[in-house]
Amino acid sequence: MAHYIVLGTWNTKHEELDFICEEIKRRSHQPIPLDLSTKKATRTRDIAIRQSVSLAKAKLKEIAKKKHISGVISVGGGTNLFMATKLMEDIPLFVPKMVISTMIVNSIHNFKPYKDILYFQSPCDFGIFNRQALHCHHRLRHHRWMLQGSKEFLA
Repeated sequence: MAHYIVLGTWNTKHEELDFICEEIKRRSHQPIPLDLSTKKATRTRDIAIRQSVSLAKAKLKEIAKKKHISGVISVGGGTNLFMATKLMEDIPLFVPKMVISTMIVNSIHNFKPYKDILYFQSPCDFGIFNRQALHCHHRLRHHRWMLQGSKEFLA
C-alpha cells in the first residue's frame, strides 16, 4: 500500500480534496490529508500563511519519519499553490509531486518553480465539483435532449 500526501485548504476545497482522498482509497492506497487552511485572526494574511506552512512542514516531517511517502498532490487556488510549493521543497527528489491549480498561469512568475514538481493548470475552478456548475451541466444536458427531441419531431 502506497501513502500519498493530499495537500490543500480543507476550509475552502473540502469537496475536491475529499474526492481525491476517496479515489486514492479506491485504488487501495492510503491518502494522508494535510490541511493548509489558515485560521482567521488579527494577524496579517502573510503571517497566517507563513504560520500555516511552518505547521504543515512540521507535520510533514513527522509523517515522513513514520511512513514512506509515495507521492504528493495538491489542489487549490493561488494561495494554496504558493503554500504547497513551499512544502514540496522539503520532499526528496524523485518523489512524485503534483500541484493542480486555477492560478498557475497567473502566478508561476511570482515564485521559483521547481523542476521536480508537475504543475497542472485547471481550466476552471474545479467546475465538476462546484454545485452551481453541476446544476448548469444538468440543465445543458436537459436542453440538448429537448433540442434533439424537437429535431426528431420536426423531421
